[in-house]
Amino acid sequence: MNSRQVFSHDLSASNTDANALQSSLPFLLPKSGSNASSRAQRASNHDQKPPAKKRKDAKWSAEDEDKLRGLVNEHPGDVHANDTATWKKFAAEFTNHSHLDCRDRWFKFLRPDLIKGNWAECEEQLLMDLVTDFGPQWKPIQLMFPHRSNVDLKNKYRSMKRIKEREEAMMAKCASKQHDV
Repeated sequence: MNSRQVFSHDLSASNTDANALQSSLPFLLPKSGSNASSRAQRASNHDQKPPAKKRKDAKWSAEDEDKLRGLVNEHPGDVHANDTATWKKFAAEFTNHSHLDCRDRWFKFLRPDLIKGNWAECEEQLLMDLVTDFGPQWKPIQLMFPHRSNVDLKNKYRSMKRIKEREEAMMAKCASKQHDV
């Protein structure tokens, strides 16, 4: 006897009505209403072939990136409006990238206005101050760095944090050696 049978047997013996049962233990009973009908509809359509899913972890080749740049250059206004339909249209040109893959690749890596280089000391200090104030919320912090992606901000912060932790560990090690002498 499985757990569903045990619960239904115990509860039916105590003459609990179905509505009270469903409200108190909704995870035990099948859902009724529109969900049940949608399940039935999906079951009747089981012989139809589902659309092919695009792999989320597919690597971007140089040709794919060039193709995406070309598509964006053809429709620059649509891209900056962040229109989902536009990104879906772009994704239709690729066999292994979804519209979210295309949008993320553009905004986080391929945008021509992104700065992919050394950080100025004032940028580093501003980043540390903002993370201290807001925590690691990269989207709002990115508003202060319009030419850096939120991925770049996160990576830079983590790198700076690791360096700071190493320096502190070295200082503590040196201090303990001096104390021992």
